[in-house]
Parts: sequence; C-alpha cells; structure tokens
Amino acid sequence: MKALMLAALAVGTFTAHPVLAAESGRSALGAQQPIRIACYRGPLQATIWDAPEGHFVQDLVDFGYDFANADAIARSVCKDQSLIGHSELLKTALLEKMRQSPPRGKRLR
Repeated sequence: MKALMLAALAVGTFTAHPVLAAESGRSALGAQQPIRIACYRGPLQATIWDAPEGHFVQDLVDFGYDFANADAIARSVCKDQSLIGHSELLKTALLEKMRQSPPRGKRLR
C-alpha cells in the first residue's frame, strides 16, 4: 500500500498538467475539439524521459493526423527543453508545428 501511494505521488510529480491548444472548443486552426498538451516529465532536468501522454497524441489523431504524424508532432513538442514549464510557449509551438504540417485535407491558417 505504501509503495502504491509513493508511485502515485511520483507520477503526479513528474507529469505536466495539460495545456489546451484550443480553447472554447475552437482553435485558431479551426479545431472542433480542444487539444490537450500533456507531456510526461522524467525525474531528470534533461528531456531524456519526456514523452507525450496518450490523450495528447489521441487529440491530434482526432483532429485529423494519422497516428505516426500525431506522435511525431507531440514528441517534438515534449522533447523541446525550452518549452518546459511555459504553457503559452507550448501552445504556440504546437500551433506552429500544426501550421507547418497540417493533416491531410485540412488547410490551416
């Protein structure tokens, strides 16, 4: 029981809180659903363990990306050390990556 509580505390400590890339149900890119930016933060300052959480990738898939591209975009955002702890920069970086590489069939402004 004690180990389970410590594990839960550790996961809560190293998991970043989600940042919404789309607010009020609609982003500047025309998303119909919010994209929750959430990255797992490892115990080190370096981004060695950092990876996107599942719902971050799934939100990008729901937006229209195939899984491989959604994972690549989310991973590049999570691995950028300059974005750690800066929710507005995370949001801006994601929106810029989405503009540079829009999903098939969507034109992003």
